[in-house]
Amino acid sequence: MRLRDENKRKLIVQTAVKLFSELPFHKVRLDDVAEAAGVGKGTVYIYFKNKEELYYSLVYDGFSGMVDRVKLELQRPDLSCSDKIRTIVAGVIEFCVRQPQIFDVMRNVGVPDASSTWDAKRKEAAELATPVVIEGIKSGEFNESRPERIGLYLMAMVRAAMLYGPKIEDQAELTDHITGVLLRGISRNEK
Repeated sequence: MRLRDENKRKLIVQTAVKLFSELPFHKVRLDDVAEAAGVGKGTVYIYFKNKEELYYSLVYDGFSGMVDRVKLELQRPDLSCSDKIRTIVAGVIEFCVRQPQIFDVMRNVGVPDASSTWDAKRKEAAELATPVVIEGIKSGEFNESRPERIGLYLMAMVRAAMLYGPKIEDQAELTDHITGVLLRGISRNEK
């Protein structure tokens, strides 16, 4: 059995991202990935048991990186709770816009079963907003009775905008709009 080499794994993953961004999932073969990476097909199998596992690895790595970047940004002490909500929205939108092939995979091909690391990372992403909303309630910035739901709404709003909205021309405008709807709602009257 050959030993794993993290540099080869990274090369395979980078090559696969490029190929999947250029071609639909069903048209990319592991042979294509191996050839483009300059490795044998058997080398690809050292790291991934099949194309689906490779693909899910790409999705997970990309999504996980987004979650980690947002978590790091939320630690900035100069951000208000509203700014933190905007940061979460912006991070998710940026991920979807900058990595459309991964976002496309997430919605078209699906994700591994609920017991996978994917489900834990997706839950972690949805829960990014909860401590921010709780902090905002304590500081008087927010008035919300169900802070645990805000992250779910945030993720659903971005997903719906990406799936069903017009092509994103201005990320900042979309970020501001979703953030505004989340923070202010659409009602003219306070209830």
